[in-house]
Amino acid sequence: MMEIVCDKCGKKYRIDENKIKGKKARVKCKVCENIIVVVKPEPEEFQDSEFTFAAPTPSEPEIPQKVVVDTVIPPVRDYTKEEDVSKPPDVETPVERPGGVSLLNTIQARISIILVIITTLILFGFVVYNYFAAKSKMETELNNFARITSTRLSKYLVEPLWGVDEKQIEDAFNSEMMEKRIYGIVVIDRDTNKVFLAKKRDINWNIIKAKGKITGDLIKSSRKIRRDKEVLGDVEIYVTPKFIRQELNQSIINTAITAVILDIAIFLAVYIILRQIIIRPIMKLTDIADRMSMGDLNAEIDIKSKNEIGLLAQAVVRMQTSLRLALKRLRRKR
Repeated sequence: MMEIVCDKCGKKYRIDENKIKGKKARVKCKVCENIIVVVKPEPEEFQDSEFTFAAPTPSEPEIPQKVVVDTVIPPVRDYTKEEDVSKPPDVETPVERPGGVSLLNTIQARISIILVIITTLILFGFVVYNYFAAKSKMETELNNFARITSTRLSKYLVEPLWGVDEKQIEDAFNSEMMEKRIYGIVVIDRDTNKVFLAKKRDINWNIIKAKGKITGDLIKSSRKIRRDKEVLGDVEIYVTPKFIRQELNQSIINTAITAVILDIAIFLAVYIILRQIIIRPIMKLTDIADRMSMGDLNAEIDIKSKNEIGLLAQAVVRMQTSLRLALKRLRRKR
């Protein structure tokens, strides 16, 4: 007995060389229909075969029509190829499973990542819109607060400023500045056009006296102090947007945390659901198809779903039945 290997698919056969006529013969592989050239060690005659030979070429005049395959063994790697010369024939080389994909290329991973990206973009757009909307609303409220405070204080300071009662004016300042949003208050004497009294906050947010007008990133509201028709001076209220920014930043942080939690929940939910509904049945069908390609046509398909996966499973069952019938007819002809 002599062994031959298909150099295309790796299928290995044992052939009775005593039944080969002539010096050379060409046989066709059952799996891939590749033409294999067989060189007979010593010319002998034979009669039957399970292979049909390809047409002879002029350089090979003595080519028989058939050759007998005695035994078919599992496919092995062809170590006679140039890239495998250094590997010994008796070493088993692991065969890579066809159709293998990396984790990032799986359906469940791709769909999960796409949904996470879409969700993140939607939440990001919501955060941006919410930020500017909340900022505009808070700034409007802060302007209204400054205007109302300056109006109220301009009425209260009429008598103290007329009587030049600095102590009463200072008490009014301290009372108004109990509201932490007020950064400073300035009263300007109309006769001298100079600052009569001013207070502001230091870096620790304590109330201190100011030497002049207050500057900075503040919202200002000014009102005239009138007694009857006479203008006594002006009162200026300075409100800080510091606390607005803190509230907006905290809102952004809360929304970002919500987005991360939601993304994780969506990814896990989609990943698990897809694995149970789609990926696991597909992997079962893939395994059965692999076994069928190796000749196992009796593998049981237990997928009973009524969806598209179920239709695919039914198609595989029909293909399995057709292959069994075709194999039986082929064996009868032989």
